[in-house]
Amino acid sequence: MKAAIEEYVEREEAYEREKREDMERWQKYQQTGHALPNEAVDAWLSTWGSESELSCPK
Repeated sequence: MKAAIEEYVEREEAYEREKREDMERWQKYQQTGHALPNEAVDAWLSTWGSESELSCPK
Protein backbone atom coordinates (compact mmCIF):
# COMPACT_ATOMS: atom_id res chain seq x y z
CA MET A 1 0.00 0.00 0.00
CA LYS A 2 2.83 2.40 0.87
CA ALA A 3 4.53 1.82 -2.49
CA ALA A 4 1.27 2.45 -4.35
CA ILE A 5 0.73 5.72 -2.50
CA GLU A 6 4.32 6.82 -3.17
CA GLU A 7 3.94 6.04 -6.88
CA TYR A 8 0.67 7.96 -6.99
CA VAL A 9 2.22 10.99 -5.29
CA GLU A 10 5.21 10.91 -7.66
CA ARG A 11 2.92 10.75 -10.72
CA GLU A 12 0.77 13.60 -9.45
CA GLU A 13 3.81 15.75 -8.67
CA ALA A 14 5.22 15.10 -12.15
CA TYR A 15 1.85 15.97 -13.70
CA GLU A 16 1.62 19.22 -11.74
CA ARG A 17 5.22 20.12 -12.64
CA GLU A 18 4.53 19.53 -16.35
CA LYS A 19 1.30 21.51 -16.17
CA ARG A 20 3.15 24.42 -14.52
CA GLU A 21 5.89 24.30 -17.18
CA ASP A 22 3.26 24.30 -19.93
CA MET A 23 1.58 27.36 -18.41
CA GLU A 24 4.93 29.14 -18.17
CA ARG A 25 5.61 28.39 -21.84
CA TRP A 26 2.15 29.59 -22.83
CA GLN A 27 2.58 32.84 -20.89
CA LYS A 28 6.00 33.40 -22.47
CA TYR A 29 4.50 32.85 -25.92
CA GLN A 30 1.68 35.29 -25.17
CA GLN A 31 4.23 37.92 -24.09
CA THR A 32 6.74 37.45 -26.90
CA GLY A 33 4.84 35.80 -29.74
CA HIS A 34 7.95 33.68 -30.31
CA ALA A 35 7.31 30.11 -31.43
CA LEU A 36 9.24 27.52 -33.39
CA PRO A 37 7.90 26.69 -36.83
CA ASN A 38 6.88 23.06 -37.22
CA GLU A 39 9.18 22.72 -40.23
CA ALA A 40 12.22 23.69 -38.15
CA VAL A 41 11.36 21.16 -35.47
CA ASP A 42 10.70 18.43 -38.07
CA ALA A 43 14.06 19.13 -39.74
CA TRP A 44 15.82 18.94 -36.38
CA LEU A 45 14.07 15.71 -35.33
CA SER A 46 14.81 14.05 -38.66
CA THR A 47 18.54 14.31 -37.91
CA TRP A 48 18.38 12.62 -34.50
CA GLY A 49 20.62 9.59 -34.32
CA SER A 50 22.62 10.57 -37.38
CA GLU A 51 26.20 11.77 -37.56
CA SER A 52 24.97 15.15 -38.83
CA GLU A 53 22.54 15.80 -35.97
CA LEU A 54 21.41 19.42 -35.89
CA SER A 55 21.25 21.48 -32.71
CA CYS A 56 17.88 22.38 -31.26
CA PRO A 57 16.21 25.24 -33.16
CA LYS A 58 15.81 28.47 -31.22
